[in-house]
Amino acid sequence: MSLTNSSGSQIGAAATRDNGRAPATVTLSPGGKANALLKVAFAGNYPSSACGPTPATSLRVYPPGQTQALQVSYKTTACSHTSVKQLSVQVVSPGATSSSG
Repeated sequence: MSLTNSSGSQIGAAATRDNGRAPATVTLSPGGKANALLKVAFAGNYPSSACGPTPATSLRVYPPGQTQALQVSYKTTACSHTSVKQLSVQVVSPGATSSSG
């Protein structure tokens, strides 16, 4: 998962994996739902010189086991410097919303 600009280019570092929960296979029946909690740090938390603030227009999401990404509209300010780890994502869980934060 990563933030992208209006031309679809990645901005900054890809999301790190939050290992707070053990991964497990999630099998969905037709119409079933799953989720993965994404944490996004506010770019303004970092000095501008360390962050390199840049407008982001979407998230690039790779569903588990897939090589084709999905683009999801998401407007925010991204850190263009890859040393800033602005995104973290938890493992996929069954259901429409996360039960942990």
